[in-house]
Amino acid sequence: MSDTAPNQPITLSQDQFEELMWRANQSAQKPSLLPQLGRYVADRLKEPSTWVGVSLAASAFGVHIDPEKFQAFAHIGQMVAGGLLMVSKDPGNKQPAPYGKNPHE
Repeated sequence: MSDTAPNQPITLSQDQFEELMWRANQSAQKPSLLPQLGRYVADRLKEPSTWVGVSLAASAFGVHIDPEKFQAFAHIGQMVAGGLLMVSKDPGNKQPAPYGKNPHE
């Protein structure tokens, strides 16, 4: 339990405040690897050469894919890539625009 009351302000020295702000700034500047990896994978899944490579690698292991099924797999890959893009945050957009406001104004 804390020895401070719930509504009592916390007091910091100037040095403590500056270090706290520096640490917050440092952690805010570190990009997360997961969104970058997700965007990379989504970008690769949208490229036809990726699916050609997958089919070549699969055929090297003895898997045969009919052309009709290959198209279905390509569409599934595009759906997965689209889903990843829908849930990933845009790299340049720091925060969403307020409701009813145009973000480009």
